[in-house]
Amino acid sequence: MGRALMIALIDACRDMGLHALIACITLGNQASVALHERLGFNQVSTFRQVGMKFGEWLDIVDYELIIKHNEL
Repeated sequence: MGRALMIALIDACRDMGLHALIACITLGNQASVALHERLGFNQVSTFRQVGMKFGEWLDIVDYELIIKHNEL
């Protein structure tokens, strides 16, 4: 279901004329990282210990997707 929702989101953003999408993912979330990479997102940065959850500092990895539009 996650993949279908992400594809629908990317299509909706393309239809709105958006140029890029950015995803911020906690470093340990391998399922989300894998999903985004399969959909063409590329890692662009890592922020160390910028989020806290359950008393533990987390790293955040940023991904971007440049949306391809049909060129006329």
